[in-house]
Amino acid sequence: ESKYANKIVKNKKISIIIIIIINIIGTYLEIKLNLINILVKRNTIIWYILQGSLLLYYTLLLLKLTKRCIIKNEFIYTIFIGTISIFTIRRLFYFNIFNNVFNNVLVYNSILTFIAYIILIAGLYIEMIRRIELNNILNNQVNNLMGFEKKYNEIKEIEKAKTQFFANLSHEIKTPINIIYSCFQLLDINKGKGETELWNSYNKYYGTIKQNCYRLLRLVNNLVDMTKIDSGYMSLTFVNYEIVSLVEDIILSIVPYVESKNINVLFDTYIEELEIKCDPESIERVILNLLSNAVKFTNYNGNIFVFMDADDDYVTIRIKDDGVGISEEVQEEIFKRFVQEDKSFNRKKEGSGIGLALVKSLVELHGGQVYLEKGIEKGSEFVVKLPNVRIETEEETDNKIIDVDNKPLVQKIHIEFSDIYELY
Repeated sequence: ESKYANKIVKNKKISIIIIIIINIIGTYLEIKLNLINILVKRNTIIWYILQGSLLLYYTLLLLKLTKRCIIKNEFIYTIFIGTISIFTIRRLFYFNIFNNVFNNVLVYNSILTFIAYIILIAGLYIEMIRRIELNNILNNQVNNLMGFEKKYNEIKEIEKAKTQFFANLSHEIKTPINIIYSCFQLLDINKGKGETELWNSYNKYYGTIKQNCYRLLRLVNNLVDMTKIDSGYMSLTFVNYEIVSLVEDIILSIVPYVESKNINVLFDTYIEELEIKCDPESIERVILNLLSNAVKFTNYNGNIFVFMDADDDYVTIRIKDDGVGISEEVQEEIFKRFVQEDKSFNRKKEGSGIGLALVKSLVELHGGQVYLEKGIEKGSEFVVKLPNVRIETEEETDNKIIDVDNKPLVQKIHIEFSDIYELY
């Protein structure tokens, strides 16, 4: 922690080289000149000054390390204290008080040196193992912190998306309510002008009120279903159903709704008839949602193509349009909840941002997958893959084909297309 220690650590390569050179020179001189025997035999004062200085140095170092050990409470200081204590004892043998055992001093010193280095090596090994374990704990804590930070950022993004979603949701709810309320105000005004005027106003605003009621119903249905899926209470009724006719009837049923935009809806299939395990109600919602998006984002005189194919594993349904398409930055997250291409309140197209998330959940509950085809030059193409499997039962399942004029389907189309004002 001192400035000298910082210099040594900063220039550690040079420091190590200098220490090695000093040790080599010192060892060479001691062996070559036999300094110990020369100094001892001549009984010079230099010998005692040297030993006394070393003893004082070791003592001060021991006191310093002991103080540091008490303050820091670290094992490494205990190792150094034990080693240096032995070296301090080793120095004592060179004083006159041990002249009677001087012949055995070298033996004693060799033993003490061996013990000191054993303590040092064993202690450093234990300290190294302890440091590694501590380092692993710290790394785990750092990884946990990084995980928490990542989770925190994800939660922030989700909260941000939720805030945006609820802002858009309030807009989505407020708009049809305002329209319905305005229509009733106009009806109330015309009520005092006589039955004829009231009847004309009713006929004029009936479609608008109905459409916006459907729009509210669609929004509530989507929210309820997403809540059911999140809580695990969403249950599907699986039967063996003729999937080609199911999709074809839905396509035929939406044709009258897109005539106002002069959109061509083309259906083509490479399979004639195929029964698979599915929940027809859910598949209707999936197909209608994808078709409503295609209609919503396809310009006047545009085209929507629906292709069907099958192999041993999956039935594939492709819904392609030549509309405005989806930007690359949104493509990766298009099936996430609350994601919209345009989140502004003055956006040209209405929508809550949970339709495709619901589509993905319903398809996955079938054991299938849905994705956006990439690399499309114009428009967008959604691909639905449903498992090509059947329910193996002894009794035949009820397999009614949806009629084009079936009111429940027509009502579902009204609900699903309710936020496309160009159609009304």
